[in-house]
Amino acid sequence: MISDATGFRVEIGGLYYEFPGAFTLQDVTLFNPAGFEEELFGKAPYFFIDINFPAIFKERTFHIRLWRLIITELHIEKNRRGVVNGKLLKNI
Repeated sequence: MISDATGFRVEIGGLYYEFPGAFTLQDVTLFNPAGFEEELFGKAPYFFIDINFPAIFKERTFHIRLWRLIITELHIEKNRRGVVNGKLLKNI
């Protein structure tokens, strides 16, 4: 799901769910697509998102109540064709 949303290969060390709509992801790693020198795009040891699930079913809307993200590494680079890896991220 995250790979589809970003367009980058993703590895997740842990995923935890707390009712009714809180998710915690630990040790999230995004990898650069082929054509970049650095294999790693970024690392986030902690990512928390709290979604208003009742609104999805009642109002058919998606509301994020709280979003916390800790990024420890981020590698922005330009490949030989002049493309910056950050611009390849799909709209999230």
